[in-house]
Order: sequence, then C-alpha cells, then structure tokens
Amino acid sequence: MANGLLPCGLVYAALALPVALGSAPLGALAMVLFGLGTVPALVALAAGLAGLLRRGLWPRRVLAAGMLVVGLWAIAVREGWIGGGMTDMTTHQHEAMP
Repeated sequence: MANGLLPCGLVYAALALPVALGSAPLGALAMVLFGLGTVPALVALAAGLAGLLRRGLWPRRVLAAGMLVVGLWAIAVREGWIGGGMTDMTTHQHEAMP
C-alpha cells in the first residue's frame, strides 16, 4: 500500500531540472509547471475511463483481465520464466577477455 505513495518515474526525471537550476524558487516553479503540464493528460485519461466504464460490465471485465495479464507477465519476467529475468549486477561476474 505504501508503494502508491511514491511518485512515478516521470516525477523523478522531472526533478533533474530543479536540481540543475540550483535555485529553490526556480526549482519550485519548474515543478509547478510540470504538475500543470500533466493535468490535461490526467483529465483526458479519467474522462476516457469514466466513459468506458459507463458502458456496462464487460469493459470492467476486460480491464480487470488486462491488469491480470500484465501483472502475471511482470512476475514471469522478474522470475526469469520469460525474457531471461532480472539479473543482480553486483554479483554478476564477467570473465576476462583473452
């Protein structure tokens, strides 16, 4: 549940600009503008989903099935069942080239 409180990856990427500006007021302005820039996309997404969900039960089932498939796919990739899995780069050893 705490994962939902973390910002998304785009916020972390956007934080590079305020840090690079080196000024708290300019950094705050950059983050406010970033936040305002995301409003149109979030409103469009919310309106689109609301319209889709008003069409009955089948869109909810399709969305739930899609979420299930994506979740299972993410688990399968992480566990190495498909795509080779995630590797721990700290323990991965490379052989010296001859």
